[in-house]
Amino acid sequence: MSDSAVQIATVVISVAALVFSTTAAFWALVYNRRQARAVAQANALTEKAQQGQAEPYVIVDIRPRIPGSSLLVLVIENIGQTLARNVRISVSPPLQTTLGAERAETLNRAVGRRIATLPPKRRIPFVMDVGHQLFSSELPKVYEFRVESDGPFGRVDPLTYTVDLEALRDSALETDSTEWSAHQIAKHLKRSADAQEGQSRSVEALSRQIQRALERPNPEHGADIEGAGSLESAVQQIPMEPLGDGGALT
Repeated sequence: MSDSAVQIATVVISVAALVFSTTAAFWALVYNRRQARAVAQANALTEKAQQGQAEPYVIVDIRPRIPGSSLLVLVIENIGQTLARNVRISVSPPLQTTLGAERAETLNRAVGRRIATLPPKRRIPFVMDVGHQLFSSELPKVYEFRVESDGPFGRVDPLTYTVDLEALRDSALETDSTEWSAHQIAKHLKRSADAQEGQSRSVEALSRQIQRALERPNPEHGADIEGAGSLESAVQQIPMEPLGDGGALT
């Protein structure tokens, strides 16, 4: 092989090696850039997740005061892990209640007022309505709330969601709570106490009748009646009349 052929072969090999190395470097650069972008995205997601966990989370809800209660309350609550600042709430349509215009005004003033700070796990409840009264009325049952606030990293993304009270219509309102059970027990105890009081009044009235009968002279037995005969005679003189509604003799 001549020197010129060797030189040409050497040049070809060098060019091929250069092309290969350039191509490899290019694809390595592309790969590294993709890897760097993927790492950056992963870091951003991780940072966002960590930031999200450290953000306040303020919600507005309408719920039974306790599970099973017929009393509905409007609750403003920070269920997040950090302090919420400058909380702003708006609602559409304006809140309405069967408890009157003054209560409705109080509720709308509560959601329209800016809250300077709301610590974690803090909840602010407001009496809103009574379940059976609300569901038997023509008042709105669906409200849309928008909540804005500031956290440790600045402004928190606004939260917009819908509260549909129709979901509570067929729930266990008024039946399954300790509050309702205590109410029922108290009602029965009051009835029992009233009945006992009526019986006590009846016994007292009967005792007074017997006492008056004993103190009244009996013409058939003389002025001095003694022993069992006097008691029997006194009882016979008491008018046998039915008890009135109040538990006393009529």
